[in-house]
Amino acid sequence: MSLFNELQWEIIENPKNKWSYHRILKEKKEENKTKRQIVKEMKEKLSPVEFKKWYRRQYYDARAEKKKYQEKKKVRDEFMAESTDEFYSRIPKPINRDKYYTEKYKNDDTKRTAYKFAWRSSKIRRLNWNWLPKQTSPFRISNRKGVDRCIKELLNIQWKVYEYLKPHLNEIKKCEISLHRKQQPYDYPTYTIDEPLNSLCEASDINTWRIAYVAEWMIRDKFMVTELYLWRTSFIFWDVLVTQTWNLFRIALENNLPWLTKDTVEDIHSRRMSRWKDKNDKDMPPIYLVQDAYLIKIKINERENLYYIIPT
Repeated sequence: MSLFNELQWEIIENPKNKWSYHRILKEKKEENKTKRQIVKEMKEKLSPVEFKKWYRRQYYDARAEKKKYQEKKKVRDEFMAESTDEFYSRIPKPINRDKYYTEKYKNDDTKRTAYKFAWRSSKIRRLNWNWLPKQTSPFRISNRKGVDRCIKELLNIQWKVYEYLKPHLNEIKKCEISLHRKQQPYDYPTYTIDEPLNSLCEASDINTWRIAYVAEWMIRDKFMVTELYLWRTSFIFWDVLVTQTWNLFRIALENNLPWLTKDTVEDIHSRRMSRWKDKNDKDMPPIYLVQDAYLIKIKINERENLYYIIPT
């Protein structure tokens, strides 16, 4: 038995073993014995009528004393509660900066009501990807409303497509999958797809672009079915991650990418938004490629989850 368990037994589970318990019990017995002795003496000394009056007065005096004590205790407890509330109200609550900036820049980061980004119709599409640096280490993204639902829905679709294509994997091994040159910002991406994969897409009720990215993932032996795959290439676009599956995630600020901190995020975000209006991106961090990434959720306690992007 550990020292803590011994203390727990002595103090918490078996308080009668404590010396103070026996001392208080002894004092209480002596006090009651004294009271009984006084009552006995007064009963012998006074007449029955006088004794009854005396005993009643003792009873009411004791009640009045108890009530007075309770009123004082109530005032003291209320004072202590007010003092405690006042003290703790002066201590500012810690700021959840990831949550704060997610809300602050929600209108900038959402397309209609969803966190979407049509990278294929943006300036990212026209970059020379061969010259972009690669992010190879895992990094954390911010939690936001709906991210768990997003992960669940995409995992379900991913699993459904995987089960549909698995029997045909050998047939589609040599199929070519490529994006059309011209893409519209409001449409799903469109592909050029070889046979027999094209026929499999047409025969399914699943969206073609979902089948295309899962097929490409399976053909290159990059699949890990239990985690959410974000397709072949995603981009760290200064303060956000943009995926080829059209999703956008804000990057967490603490213990993460060295150039994105609580001190730089507002400036970087402002310049990201103005980047679409002009070409001045001087002194901005580069746009990073994040290849064959997975989005995973880690439960750290009963109330909190952390979300990580894992390049492979």
